[in-house]
Amino acid sequence: MATIKFRIVDTVPAERQIIVRFFSEVLTESELGARAQYAISLPIPAPEGDALRALIMDYCPVEWFETMHRVRDPSTPTPMPLVAIGQVIDGTAPLVEPTLDELRAAKTAEINAWRASANLSTFPYAGKLFSCDTVSRSDIDGVANHIGLFGTFPDGFPGAWRAVDNSMYPLPDVDAFRALFAGMAAQGTENFNYSQRLKAQLDLATTQEEIAAVVW
Repeated sequence: MATIKFRIVDTVPAERQIIVRFFSEVLTESELGARAQYAISLPIPAPEGDALRALIMDYCPVEWFETMHRVRDPSTPTPMPLVAIGQVIDGTAPLVEPTLDELRAAKTAEINAWRASANLSTFPYAGKLFSCDTVSRSDIDGVANHIGLFGTFPDGFPGAWRAVDNSMYPLPDVDAFRALFAGMAAQGTENFNYSQRLKAQLDLATTQEEIAAVVW
């Protein structure tokens, strides 16, 4: 399980509050931003050291991080409950089982979400894994666009790309970068093809159990 970290990003002295942002190696600070940011009121006297850390971690949505880490792990099936998206349910009445068509529609949306998540995770190339989250993809596309316009790397390009294991993979020339980019594109194509195979499996499902068995 990835380690959850936090950063104190601001203070509100008038209200004795600190603003804390939680993140991890999987759910990065740049990705989460203010979505995992909390205003924490400090008691009097204010704790310090380990006591302050313990207070802050009491506010951390640990269960949500653990769930999202599992969702981001392609080896862990994370099927959604058998409910139809958008269905209005009377909380005072017995739950009405959704129809197979409603379940298929919900599963199709889930497959699309799985594919979108996979496209923003990692891709393999040359025995390494490389990140392609929103920030990483922006960097990759920026270099690719510069090469497309000018035929060369941008000024200051380090001649390498950092892999998930924190090693630097050498990219001595434009052709080497193009091969790396092709690896990312190939993974995107495989993600699409896999989603289509899942949808074909879904089309053949005739029971709730068979629909629920369609997982990424």
